Amino acid sequence: KAYASFAIANNEPNRDDFEASPAQQPKAESLYDGELGYQYRSTIWEAGANFYYMYYRNQLIPTGKINDVGTATRTNTPKSYRTGLELTAAVRPATWLRIQANATISRNKIIDFEEYIDDYDSGEQILNTYKESDIAFAPGLIAGGTATIEPFAKLLKQQQFYVDIIGKYVGRQYLHNTQNESSSINPYGLCHLRFPYTVQNSFVKEVGISLVLNNVF
Repeated sequence: KAYASFAIANNEPNRDDFEASPAQQPKAESLYDGELGYQYRSTIWEAGANFYYMYYRNQLIPTGKINDVGTATRTNTPKSYRTGLELTAAVRPATWLRIQANATISRNKIIDFEEYIDDYDSGEQILNTYKESDIAFAPGLIAGGTATIEPFAKLLKQQQFYVDIIGKYVGRQYLHNTQNESSSINPYGLCHLRFPYTVQNSFVKEVGISLVLNNVF
């Protein structure tokens, strides 16, 4: 199936935003989201792709700016956007094995960002401006995959035992909107193991227990 959508969302500032910026009242955020996607499914495998473009007007973000009593404030940035491609796939090559994978490749930018830094010598704040800087905590690549194995698929009746091998990768995340690599989280990968076991019987529909080992490497 193929699909397309366009949506508009608006979000009012919260109480803290109004209290922290009495002199310059914050404006409501607006989001315009366009998406275009395609999905295919057969008896053995399936795959999908979704392209999105999210354009923000007056997105509220922390800039480092403080008010007259020293409280950090969120400030409207006139224009910012998030755009990217989401990919999903799954295949069952055998009755006892299923493999799933997903990835999001994105670009998350503030078109004109103003950063405020405290100058303790003068007691004022220094203003720095940036063009097309990355939005904080918005990695450009997120990927994951799961391999589900059912080793006793033909032996167990009214019982199910699985082994899930789960992998995850997260790209670089900046702690601020300045795209400064010295203030960032390095790309990292994780691997988890999960062992679910369920039993179906006459007095309850299903009983299950699961053992999970996180970050095994």
